[in-house]
Amino acid sequence: MVGVDRVKHSSENGTFISIASSKKQKIAVEVFMKHIRIYLAFILVAAIAAGIVGCAVASAGAADLMDGIVSQNVSGKRADSTFKASMADFSIELLKKSITDGENSLISPLSVMLALAMTANGADGNTLTEMETLLGRVFR
Repeated sequence: MVGVDRVKHSSENGTFISIASSKKQKIAVEVFMKHIRIYLAFILVAAIAAGIVGCAVASAGAADLMDGIVSQNVSGKRADSTFKASMADFSIELLKKSITDGENSLISPLSVMLALAMTANGADGNTLTEMETLLGRVFR
């Protein structure tokens, strides 16, 4: 702004205080700040509108991924003492191998076991054999 000596920002209430050399210059600073507020309000409204429209468009083209898949009854079995002992051994060995001196370590043996089981589900050949050997200790 031409002719304005200084414009300071007051951090206490977030307003701008102008120290202008004339009343005309002070009015010019106030008008400028009003325009800034209007532009910021317009940008905020436009961003909100774009977000609402963007969500509506994205959900309109969703496909039904369960189309043609029929649910089946699943049966399970209770965990026996062999499974519990194998899972405990796996957990202890995993925690032993994850410990680093001087550092904190947090690991979930159950999460690792489930991730390995999902990986084995998609494995084939040698990889499948190795995964079954590893997981077989726990699941057999």
